Amino acid sequence: MQFIDFLSNLNQLLPINSSIKGDKVGLQIRGQKSIIKRALITLEVNENVIKEAKDLNCEIIITFHPLIYTPLQDINYEERVGLLVSQIIKNDMHLYSVHTSFDTHKFGTNSIIANFFDLKNQKFIERIENYNDKGMGLIGELNEEMSLEQLIEKCFEIFNSPIKYCFGKKNIIKTIAIIGGSGSSYTDSIISENIDCFITSDNSYHNFHKANGKLNLIDIGHYEMEQFVPRHLARLLQSNIMKDIEFIESKEFTNPVLYFPISNYLERQQKYLIN
Repeated sequence: MQFIDFLSNLNQLLPINSSIKGDKVGLQIRGQKSIIKRALITLEVNENVIKEAKDLNCEIIITFHPLIYTPLQDINYEERVGLLVSQIIKNDMHLYSVHTSFDTHKFGTNSIIANFFDLKNQKFIERIENYNDKGMGLIGELNEEMSLEQLIEKCFEIFNSPIKYCFGKKNIIKTIAIIGGSGSSYTDSIISENIDCFITSDNSYHNFHKANGKLNLIDIGHYEMEQFVPRHLARLLQSNIMKDIEFIESKEFTNPVLYFPISNYLERQQKYLIN
């Protein structure tokens, strides 16, 4: 497929203007290759991912997390982003980020997580302007009520991560709000919605204070909430408008956070990549 057609099809499926304002979504590095045959799908870019793309003869890397968040003042090999940018250019690859344009998709990040809990009557927390079928975060109902302790155990089974939480108004959970990745800025609005539990990540100590006694708040961890994205993104792209392109899910483990004991959480997480 011609590169220009590839970009057009990608933007049709995951429109740049469906992302959260200010997010760095879209083409981040443009190489010279005009034909796209293979694309590597990854949660984020590191040196091993670039090598993987090169070894697999991929013309483009489609990353969930943007590599370039702020304008580059220079390309410095001693700095992470500069080094990775230089390697992508050296290997003549394109780099494209989908980030919150996939988060807001009806089958995107939050839908993936909500489906683990079989939530019914789902609705967006915040609808994207000019779109009826796109929004940030989801609210839904469990088929059967469960205690907060049972929900936490289920989260541990799904996400394979240490979990932080605080108690809200009641211990029995029926309605759940979900925002994959950093969703703490939505805590006030979730409290006002009278939701039983909010599942997200990157909550500060002070945000737990805010929720304590008002909202059952479960912090899964950033990587852990988004670890399923590459597989589902690859399937979405493959099954829709790009059947003549081979979309390959990266097998590189990119979580930079370590835990104690290391042999527990990391091994559990890495098994998902090879199954």
